Amino acid sequence: METIVLGVAGFVVGVGFVVLFSKLYLAINRLELKLDLLVRHAGLDVPKMAEEAAGILARGGKKIEAIRVYRAYTGCGLAEAKAKVESLA
Repeated sequence: METIVLGVAGFVVGVGFVVLFSKLYLAINRLELKLDLLVRHAGLDVPKMAEEAAGILARGGKKIEAIRVYRAYTGCGLAEAKAKVESLA
């Protein structure tokens, strides 16, 4: 009997976590959409800003930091950021 109760309790907790994570996922998506709208409204060119910041670092011999900065600005993967930084140096 205890096993069944613990199993049901575990299931309920698991479902609760799934619901919580789903809500968090939706909230994060809404925030990203709002942020994109704000960036566009402000006229910011994030890829250009990323290239400028990473280029300065890369030309200064700070290639790893340039890759970190480029990834932080754009959210791209390591290989893409590395290729971009190498093209900027």
